Amino acid sequence: MGGVAGHMAHLQEDLSLTFNELIKILSEVATGEIKPVEKVDGQNLFLTVDSIGMLKAARNKTDIKKGGMSPAEYASKWKDHPAENAFMQGFKAIQMSLDALPATTIEEIFEGGTRYINLEIMYPSNPNIILYGAAYVVLHNMKTYDTAGTAIDDPNDADAFIELSAALDGAEQLIDEELWTIYGPKVVQLTRIVDGTSYNDVVSTIKYISKPVGMEASLGELSEFRLNKMLEATDLPDNTIDDIINRVYDKKDAKSIREIKLGLSSKEERKLMTNDQKEELKKQEKLISSLATSVNIRKVIASTVSDLERAISDFAIEVLRGLRSFFVNDHNKAVKAMRDELEASIDYLSNLAASGDEHATKLIDKQLSKLGDIENVASSLEGIVFQRNGQLYKMTGTFAMTNQIIGRVRRIKPRNESYRVDEKKLRLDIRECLSRIVII
Repeated sequence: MGGVAGHMAHLQEDLSLTFNELIKILSEVATGEIKPVEKVDGQNLFLTVDSIGMLKAARNKTDIKKGGMSPAEYASKWKDHPAENAFMQGFKAIQMSLDALPATTIEEIFEGGTRYINLEIMYPSNPNIILYGAAYVVLHNMKTYDTAGTAIDDPNDADAFIELSAALDGAEQLIDEELWTIYGPKVVQLTRIVDGTSYNDVVSTIKYISKPVGMEASLGELSEFRLNKMLEATDLPDNTIDDIINRVYDKKDAKSIREIKLGLSSKEERKLMTNDQKEELKKQEKLISSLATSVNIRKVIASTVSDLERAISDFAIEVLRGLRSFFVNDHNKAVKAMRDELEASIDYLSNLAASGDEHATKLIDKQLSKLGDIENVASSLEGIVFQRNGQLYKMTGTFAMTNQIIGRVRRIKPRNESYRVDEKKLRLDIRECLSRIVII
């Protein structure tokens, strides 16, 4: 989701999980014991109602800190934006639906503007990757925030969300002659695949991957073990390696990047260095930055469990295969549309790669290796979301790779090539023209 919602983890990103716990979760998915909800491909937004009854919106922590954007501020933010219609009409749909509820109910649910509803807006005239069949607002959950914009534990969040979701589920609003429907989370019925090869394969692979640390060890312990092995192959001093490990895994008393670099040598030693020694020091400092800056830490950790990511991704593809989105009218049409755009995007990037574009080459190689055959794009869901021991996880199958490839092409294509017709605006323009015709 990003923004206020933050990053929702894939299983391999939860470093606290042990390998035994990971297999238990995958078993529950494979048997259908876990009842996930559909993850949707829309525009994320947080909304609250303040103490005077005004609907406020938030897209980031700054918005939360100031108590949300007023309707006027919100409208100004999206003016002339490509997604203006989606954000504005979705906002109106939820506003009209909330206005129909008793004021006392609204006050109790939103706690005077401190509790926010996390939702997604899906608008066919401004789609992302999946072509949904109508205009929807889908409610995800509720969170309470303090004045600093930090999410806080509120034991009543879940009950407040259940109450609001029940009150609004199925609500319909007609906005500019378009029907908008509001829904709560939609449960996905998983297919039982525990007896198939995909489940057996992922279990065997996980057991093999865990061998250096054991099945009772955590994913974080494997990640640290592998990073430590990689660092030992460099010429970094042992104490610097320890400092990098402490920082990457956020251990107690972890040093800053500057402190780690200064620990490579004293001021006196630096003064006496030859040019070659200074160059070597620069290389070491560059290596430290590539591993331990805030921007790179996540990438470094991901690289240490990339084989685990691939195994879970392959499993997720089979979990989602053939599953139909609640919000898609024509499953086959939606899947075909994704495959067609994906194929066209692959061709576009392949041509760029052939002309020497290294970025295109890396993207194609990385994403296609995980995607496999394009026929693996076989679900009209973005993915599934489920909760285990208080932690939310997602599985997205081929969507992650499809989104990366198509998204890159949409961003880099010349404007005229990526132009999309705004069907709503076109209809309004036609009606305006017709209204001006004088019948003689």
